Formats: sequence, structure tokens, C-alpha cells
Amino acid sequence: MKILVFENEISEVENSFKIFNLKYYNNELEIKYYTNSQDFGDITNVDDYKLIIIDIDLSVKSAKDGFGIIDDIKEYKPEVLRRTIIITGSSQVRKKLDEKSYNFIPILQKPINYKEIFNGTKKFLT
Repeated sequence: MKILVFENEISEVENSFKIFNLKYYNNELEIKYYTNSQDFGDITNVDDYKLIIIDIDLSVKSAKDGFGIIDDIKEYKPEVLRRTIIITGSSQVRKKLDEKSYNFIPILQKPINYKEIFNGTKKFLT
């Protein structure tokens, strides 16, 4: 199974994802990281992933922030948002998601550990 992670501070979350993958999935998950939107390429590439995890604040070099990526996914194929999770350190993101009618997208709060990743993702990966 493949997981897509948009995250500008990969070093902040990577170890938690590695432990999560090893402990719960025998290191069989393929986790791909992008720090900006343009390196990902065409939005249709989301079809290749079982789960999409998006940090709202991406690199300053990113053409789009997490909300821009979410909007692109919605425009391309709205049902993909049903297998999307937001990862953030901000307490304001939930409010903004709700305002944009993305209240169904779950949030994982940073700092994050492998158990929180597992609990937040297991319904998507089973």
C-alpha cells in the first residue's frame, strides 16, 4: 500500500512514520514524501495512493499550501478527499476546514508519534 505525505518538515515526522510502518505493517507500506506541490506533478497521481496526508503549511517554495492541494483534489476527484488526513501543528486548521466544508477530513495534531498515526490511519488502511 502506498501513502502520500505532503510535509515541509519531513525530519519532524519521518521517524514516527518509520516506526508506525515497521510496528504495524511489517515495513510493507510505501510512504512517499513531498515538501511542495509542484514536485508531486499532476494531481491525477493521487489515484496511486491508498491514503493522502497533507500538512497545511508547506515549504515557502511550494506553489500551493495544503488547502490549495485539497482544493485541487476536490476539483479533480472529490471522493479522494474521503481518504485524506490533515496533519498540522495549528489549532486553527479545524475551523478553516469546517468553513470550507471539509469538516469530514480528520486531523492529526503535531507533534505526532507512531501510535497517533496508527490510530488516525487504521480505518483507511484496513
